Amino acid sequence: MTRHSPLIAIAATLAAASAQSSGPWTIAQDQARGTLTISHATLGTLLRDVRLNVREADGLHRLEHWAPALSTPDKVIVRTSQPRTAWQFELGQGTLKISSTVANAVITATATATANRVV
Repeated sequence: MTRHSPLIAIAATLAAASAQSSGPWTIAQDQARGTLTISHATLGTLLRDVRLNVREADGLHRLEHWAPALSTPDKVIVRTSQPRTAWQFELGQGTLKISSTVANAVITATATATANRVV
């Protein structure tokens, strides 16, 4: 019988996962398109076609080679390979905090809002 490390099993499960939820938040990953979708249980989809980018002197450069990393229930971590960056999405009850390991990190997305969400 072959024994596998629990860490390998967790990593394989995470890599296969297409969404992670915590509280009212869900972050769905579409690795084939290189995008994320961020939804809230009450508000619906807040951001779709979320793309990870870095700003260089000649403009935005999309980070296409990324993968989910080991996360906690209230955090989603995504790592990119070229350039090497990490992005953390902290899922709070009433907040969503996004941070990156690089100062020139930029997220682009489509933020749609229905008439009842516009003030």
